[in-house]
Amino acid sequence: MRELFSGILGNDKIVSDPAALSAYDDDYSEAERVTPALALLPETVEEVQGIVRVANDRRIALTARVAGTNVAGLAIPAPGGVVVDLRRMNRIVAVHAEDMVAVIEPG
Repeated sequence: MRELFSGILGNDKIVSDPAALSAYDDDYSEAERVTPALALLPETVEEVQGIVRVANDRRIALTARVAGTNVAGLAIPAPGGVVVDLRRMNRIVAVHAEDMVAVIEPG
């Protein structure tokens, strides 16, 4: 499955080592642990869009994750699914002081 995403992210933004994937198999809930097939580490909107396109075409379940602190099991991947770790997307996109609005990335 790694090769499906390597053209979008390159190999340095794909986690496939079983020991490293264990960091993505739970959250603060009591839900059963599920180790993902991969963890993807996008840094741009375009990379996320590419990931979603491939996953949609191949019917691969995606689980978005930032802190992994969810208490309802929502950060745990589906069996055979892929985690999209959004922590690298941590920039301020825009600040509109007059409207008191800031647009930020999810990480």
